[in-house]
Amino acid sequence: PHGNGQLDYSTAQAKTSAMWYFRYGSPQELFHKIMRYTSQAPLDTHLRIDRGFMSAKPAHSLEPLTGKPATDDFPALEEKIYKAIELLKAARASQAAAERDASRLREQLEQREEDLETLRSEVVSLRKDREEVRGRVEKMLKQIDALVAQG
Repeated sequence: PHGNGQLDYSTAQAKTSAMWYFRYGSPQELFHKIMRYTSQAPLDTHLRIDRGFMSAKPAHSLEPLTGKPATDDFPALEEKIYKAIELLKAARASQAAAERDASRLREQLEQREEDLETLRSEVVSLRKDREEVRGRVEKMLKQIDALVAQG
């Protein structure tokens, strides 16, 4: 959050992208898992994505038996494919956003490291200057003390 209490959208988006990627893997992996499953699974099974794990459950354990011919499952398969495509698009967008955020953060880190080096060299220079001034002041004070002791 910013100082004014608002949530930084780019930070929230980066966290969401990172969590999604951690849970489901890369967009390509998820797409291939879904496509591999749908191409090999018999039409009486059902694909579920549950907390990052993919499981194949027999259709009769998830839904009541309808007695419809296997050709009626084609629209459901088609719908799964469209959902997989949408998931892939969303995952790619999330991945691209995460990569942009990571790149931006790397650039900021490099800039901050350069600033830190500059500040360190300035501190060293200022310390040297302080020691030089201190030595000159001590020299003047000794001369003043000598004059006071003479007079």
